[in-house]
Order: sequence, then structure tokens, then C-alpha cells
Amino acid sequence: MTFDFGGWDYALMLAVAVQATVLAYVRSPRMKAILYSIPIPFTLASLSLGRPVDVTHVLGLPLVFLYTNGVRWLHVGLRVPIVLAILAGALAQCVIGATVSHWVPVTETAFWVAMAAVMAFSVWQYIAMPHRHEPDHRSPLPVAVKFVLILVIISGLVVIKEMLRGFMAFFPMVGLVAAYEARHCLWTLGRQVPVMMLAMCPLLGICHVAQAWWGLGGGLAAGWVVFALALAGLSRRLFEEA
Repeated sequence: MTFDFGGWDYALMLAVAVQATVLAYVRSPRMKAILYSIPIPFTLASLSLGRPVDVTHVLGLPLVFLYTNGVRWLHVGLRVPIVLAILAGALAQCVIGATVSHWVPVTETAFWVAMAAVMAFSVWQYIAMPHRHEPDHRSPLPVAVKFVLILVIISGLVVIKEMLRGFMAFFPMVGLVAAYEARHCLWTLGRQVPVMMLAMCPLLGICHVAQAWWGLGGGLAAGWVVFALALAGLSRRLFEEA
């Protein structure tokens, strides 16, 4: 474990803090969901890790679904206090990610098999989760206080990034704040995750192939183009539903 922060680490901390802070002060559940699904943390965490996109990145996607909907199940279903539900979800993701990252085979076959499985699961959940009306909510804390708190949380995650490998890129860095700020609209947040997963799969696939020629940064840039189009198309239902 290293405590040396590089330029991408600082960029990650700043960008996540900004994204999470903006999400906290947006009232609309639908806009919170949109902001939650933009993979700025994934992109900067991947560059911070400096690892080629592999199967551990793909397997990080269902962990985002597990975290977001697990927090909802604990808080809404079992009435667990939201902070405890978030801590439990984050701990579970750390343990699962750190464990799986050490035994999953980092091969071409594993990558594409995992990709097919994740896409099938995402389509299933995209169809299976109907719209629900949930109330607006905005953080009452001063912006400066919220921003500093988020920076402290993200700096801790950067410290353990090597242990999580590719799973670090999908650790719910924004999700730690999003789940708390969206505690009154956790269904809407969780329902957006399959949309994000479906849009992320082509990003990961393109990056995985293109990084051999253009490097990790070039592969991510190419993947972002397809991701943006897919996210825009898939998220339209948020605004078409009554």
C-alpha cells in the first residue's frame, strides 16, 4: 500500500468532490440519477491506477448495482439508518472487490464472457425496474462543508486503490454521497444504474481493444463518445415517464 499521490489522484479527488457536491444540491431525483451515472470517477480512477482495462473493470459494474440497490434495500426495506446502510454497502464492495480481484483470471476470454453476462443482467434490470414517483430533496449543509467532507472520503479511497485493482474504478466514490443525498429517492437512483451499466459496457469494450494502439487515455476517450450517445438515449425514459 502506498501513500504517494500523483497528478491523476488529485484530479480524481477534486472531480469527484465537485460531482458529488453538485449532486447534493440538485433537487430533482431524475437529475441526481443522471449525475450519478456520469463516469467521471471511473475515468480518472482508471488513469490514476494506470492499469489496462480488463475483466476486473467489467466485474466492477455489477458491484455498483449491488451497492446502490443494497443501500436501498437496507434503508427502505429493513429500516437501517442511512449512514449505516452506506457504510455496510461500501464495506461489502471493498471486501468483494479485493477478494475477487485476486482470483479472477485476467484473460481475453474472461473479459468478453464477463461483458456478455453483465450486459444480459443490465438489460434484465433495465426492463424489470418500473418508474416510481419520489420527492425532491436538496442538501441543507453549506457547500464548503460538504466539499471538504467529500474530499476526505475520496482521499481514503485513493490510498487503497492498488488493493482493489480495476474494481477501484467503479467504487461508488460519488455513490457514498449520492446515496445519502438521494435517501428519499433511492429507487430512482438504483433504477438508473442498469442504464449506466449498459452505456459503460461499450465504453469498456472499445477501450479494451483500442488501448493496444492508442494507450489507456486514447481508449477511454474513444469509449466516452459511444458512452455519451448510449447514456443520452437510454436515459430519455426518465423524462418521458409521468
